[in-house]
Amino acid sequence: RISLFIKNKQTVPVTGLSVDMPEVSYLRVQTQPTAPNLEPGASSEHKIAAEAMAPYEGAPEFAIAFQAGGASHRYTLRLPTVASCFIQAVPSSADEFKTRWKALEGQNREQQVVWNTSTSIDSERMQRIKTAILDQGLHLAIIEGVDQNEYILSAAGQFRTGTVSPSGAKVSVGCLLRLEANAQQSAFRLTVRAVHGMISVALKNIVKSQVN
Repeated sequence: RISLFIKNKQTVPVTGLSVDMPEVSYLRVQTQPTAPNLEPGASSEHKIAAEAMAPYEGAPEFAIAFQAGGASHRYTLRLPTVASCFIQAVPSSADEFKTRWKALEGQNREQQVVWNTSTSIDSERMQRIKTAILDQGLHLAIIEGVDQNEYILSAAGQFRTGTVSPSGAKVSVGCLLRLEANAQQSAFRLTVRAVHGMISVALKNIVKSQVN
């Protein structure tokens, strides 16, 4: 759920205010009607509910349009619904993780990226990545014991959708990742595997942008 707050900071009224949500097959978006007029200094809240229906890489755009002072305005923004918004942690043992990791080899299921970082890599930074980014931020389950090395992190989750399978259950896409750090070279290697390749791409891009 998203709350979009719109405030008229001008000295003239805003009229014809509209919020145009995307019509895409991979995302079901429900919104409440927007008050069409805002007096100077007034604000309104626009509530949005979004549900993923299929894997996707990037968040869609939406538009805000209005008239003020005799001129029409239209602004295109990015809806804050990246794929990680629909990921749920999937706890498992180290052995279960290794088995699933091997099962997801090949078939365009893997994405990998290596990059250098300008910030030094140490135990404290790895702990922040583990807790603040992977666990709390991206809702992934941290899998302990896969490697006896604090500079290698393993995590698991599932991308949940509202699409119903023939069995009546909602479709979920499993995803796993491993983040390996080289403190001496100030570099990271991120590998993501998922049942659907598009989720591998999306999660790789999101994790890299967060770790950076």
